[in-house]
Amino acid sequence: MIIKEQKEVKNVTVKSEDRNGVKNEARNETEKPIAKKGKILVVDDEKNLVDIVAYNLKKEGYEPLKAYDGEAGLALALSEDPELILLDIMMPKLDGFEVCTRIRKKSQVPIIMLTARVEEVDKVLGFELGADDYVTKPFGVRELIARVKANLRRSKSNNNSDSSNAPPQNGNILMFGELTLDLDLFEARRSGEIIELTRREFELVRYLATQNDQVFTRENLLENVWGYEYLGDVRTVDVTIRRLRTKLEANPNTPKYVLTRRGVGYYFCASDKNDKSSSESKETNKEASKEANKEESKNADKFNGENGGNNP
Repeated sequence: MIIKEQKEVKNVTVKSEDRNGVKNEARNETEKPIAKKGKILVVDDEKNLVDIVAYNLKKEGYEPLKAYDGEAGLALALSEDPELILLDIMMPKLDGFEVCTRIRKKSQVPIIMLTARVEEVDKVLGFELGADDYVTKPFGVRELIARVKANLRRSKSNNNSDSSNAPPQNGNILMFGELTLDLDLFEARRSGEIIELTRREFELVRYLATQNDQVFTRENLLENVWGYEYLGDVRTVDVTIRRLRTKLEANPNTPKYVLTRRGVGYYFCASDKNDKSSSESKETNKEASKEANKEESKNADKFNGENGGNNP
């Protein structure tokens, strides 16, 4: 492991960068104690990277848990019940994809993937398996901490959205004909059958459904669903919407619930208001929706292929 260090005499500022480009600043000075905020599991086979990330998490008041291979990471994830997991992909014994898959069978804990692999297929696969966010090496520790905070904040405030436009509900269950959303259990059902959604997918449909018929731009959704600190490509929204439709809709090509307002953004339709319009108008809207869906698919297919950005 190659470590570059630059030291100053006063207060000993140490700047270090490991071979994966994790940038870190630490001060050798007395720091005020910070209240514990919860456990964060860091799983990566690069010990130096894990130590740097764990050190900075501890400075922020979190209790870091460390693992250096997939098996150890999975064991800690299931036994220690962390509030969030930072998970590398390329590891011995079990890779990050397999670890993510097994964790998702037991828990909806937020998972941020850490990896030097920038191929689009790897990122999309991670999201399909249930990852909530994706950070590509090299990355700055400050950015990583911001993403940790954003994901934790979202996971703790899922039921705090304005529901003034929400449809009739039974407790915290939203009902839209054959589709139901249980906000407490993070569970979606269609005709009584459970629909397997990732945390991010559920957060997105919950946000849209509790403010149905209101149109949101991609930027609105990135800020309110992905988090204010998120710096990703807006096509991330297209990718997630496309996945969501394949799971929620009987026919994803002619969606009934998650609709597109072409040139503006997305909205959730919980009623049959449009039945009052003429059949000619309906056909026009249907064709416009099809064209918009084609455009979204093109954007999703280009997802992250151009700039290697970090897009959940």
